Amino acid sequence: MSEIITPFVVPIHISKLTNKKLDQQLISKVYKLREQTVGRDLSNVGGWQSEIISSEDKDIKKFFTEAHDSIKNFIGYYHFQENINICSKGLWFNYNPKGSYNKSHMHTGSNMSAAYYLKVPKNSGNIVFEHPSEGLIADQSVKKFNEFNSETFTYTCNEGDLLLFPSWLKHHVEINNSEMARISLSFNLELSH
Repeated sequence: MSEIITPFVVPIHISKLTNKKLDQQLISKVYKLREQTVGRDLSNVGGWQSEIISSEDKDIKKFFTEAHDSIKNFIGYYHFQENINICSKGLWFNYNPKGSYNKSHMHTGSNMSAAYYLKVPKNSGNIVFEHPSEGLIADQSVKKFNEFNSETFTYTCNEGDLLLFPSWLKHHVEINNSEMARISLSFNLELSH
């Protein structure tokens, strides 16, 4: 008798948020911030990324209320102690027009990270998660890719998708080939006792 065990798993939690009114308020905030600020350059190439937005902002508070159950559900998979504290380590907006993308990166200084998709035109770029193992044995001889031999996992996002994942998981976003901008927000969470 033989069996396969999977001692290590990389969770990516995908849920759908449906508050369209709040999404429109957040999109309006992105356009206003783009007019008022230069933004910052981190992983974005050709796009715009806001500075960190205060967690006291009324729209951001509403967003975290909407996302609360998804965040708790994701953290629940880790079976932490009941009194775990969840603290925002920063939230920012991403505006990616045609031709822009986000190069490979991870989110240091936090435990969990997320991306929420506000506006996703067709062909505006997928998020691609990269296998954390540097010694992965995948090559051209693979007949069919699966969770054992894939070097990447590509997810095609839709408006309202909230993706939560470990901050150490490298990822990038493909080039936007649409005529319209892709708009998202990202945030980091820190867990403590």
